[in-house]
Amino acid sequence: MSTRCQIGYYRDFEDEVPEVLLYKHSDGYPEDTLVAIADFLKEFVPARGVEVPEYLMAQLLVSLVNRSNRERDAFEAKFYADRPAAREPNFLGFGICGDKQLHYDIEYLYKITPAGVQVYRVASVDVTGNDDVNQDLGKGMLTARQAKAVLRGVVPKSIKR
Repeated sequence: MSTRCQIGYYRDFEDEVPEVLLYKHSDGYPEDTLVAIADFLKEFVPARGVEVPEYLMAQLLVSLVNRSNRERDAFEAKFYADRPAAREPNFLGFGICGDKQLHYDIEYLYKITPAGVQVYRVASVDVTGNDDVNQDLGKGMLTARQAKAVLRGVVPKSIKR
């Protein structure tokens, strides 16, 4: 089963609708995705800042796809080295959510703002619409200790919250 997540750019942590929202189908848990976001922001923020969501999120998407392709290449080289190279393009796994709506099946939401990054654990949603589990995403937020353990050594002070 995939660990799905969405990554949004918000002007403020209290905002409910993101300016830009990305979808990541696999490896959405913080030990992978939060580290990838932090690695990207470490390079991007000093050069471009976080005030223009279109650039930031477009470049984050490119970074995530490139990272995924490198990991896939390494996996295939290790486990399929004896097979002829018949690599097909990988057009799955990432997307831009034009409707800016959270998917019902995500496990994590990453909110990027000019003040930093917050991670929310999202409970399952009843797709019939009879749920209230996502009304307060903060209930599922990682503890400060958990977030620090993931972020330790990878996030510059300018994006720590």
